[in-house]
Amino acid sequence: MVDSWRIAFVLLAPAIALLFEGIRRRLGARMQSRVGPPLLQPFYDTIKLLSKDDFVAEKESNIFFQYGPFVSLLFVWVIFALMPFPLASFEHDFILMIYLIILVDAFYIVSGLASNSPFGIIGAMREMASIIAYEIGLAVAVITFFFYSGANSIGEFTLVNGFTHLPVSSLGLLLLGLVTLKKRPFDTPEAHPEIFDGAFTEYSGKRLAFLRLSEQMKEPLLIFLTLFLILGTSSLPLFFAASLALLFVYTFIDMVSSRLKVEHAVKFYMVVLAALLLELVWVSYQVIT
Repeated sequence: MVDSWRIAFVLLAPAIALLFEGIRRRLGARMQSRVGPPLLQPFYDTIKLLSKDDFVAEKESNIFFQYGPFVSLLFVWVIFALMPFPLASFEHDFILMIYLIILVDAFYIVSGLASNSPFGIIGAMREMASIIAYEIGLAVAVITFFFYSGANSIGEFTLVNGFTHLPVSSLGLLLLGLVTLKKRPFDTPEAHPEIFDGAFTEYSGKRLAFLRLSEQMKEPLLIFLTLFLILGTSSLPLFFAASLALLFVYTFIDMVSSRLKVEHAVKFYMVVLAALLLELVWVSYQVIT
């Protein structure tokens, strides 16, 4: 029987994501010597967008533009049901989790391309150039942890303090979290001074609310995934305290960094991917021998 608190955690995932976003905005404001918005401002923004009508131009009236944001939100919500406190666990479910993370980013790309906006298309193209490297790196890091621990599912994963056993994969996950969340210096797909709001540019109303919420839910999701693998969930207070600490670190890096060019960012992803692959080869050799 599934614990009721696990069900509550999954159902409250959007609220947790909006709370994380509120904390991130407050932290960023303080780091820039500003007062910042209220902690609950992301809730107000989402409710306001949900109450507004959608404006869809004739050139944007296609199935991907219409339903892409809803599908993206659905996928990221399903991941919360798999990790870090799974409602159900089955063999190789972490592979499904990896696929779903990739699909969330894929629908970000599709939504940008479907908008027929030059800014949305440029943002989608930049994301497409990046996803080839960092999603593979994320998959390699996750597989390395499960291969090392001998677990066949997320429910069986019991490795504690994984960073002491797999330092390269741990560091890789921390760095790829910045990339996946589009934090500076890796925010080229949403470079506001250059392409306004990237893939979000032509969206409004409920579609914009769902698209933004799916991106906001990725932040606690990637933080939880990273800490689930490198720290473990044996101590829930420590796990959630570490989540807030990692949110602070990501926000600090985002506030003090300047944006990399696309080609420089891709080179960085490739270096991280090469290091992750080397550790996976080493772990495979250790396990086999």
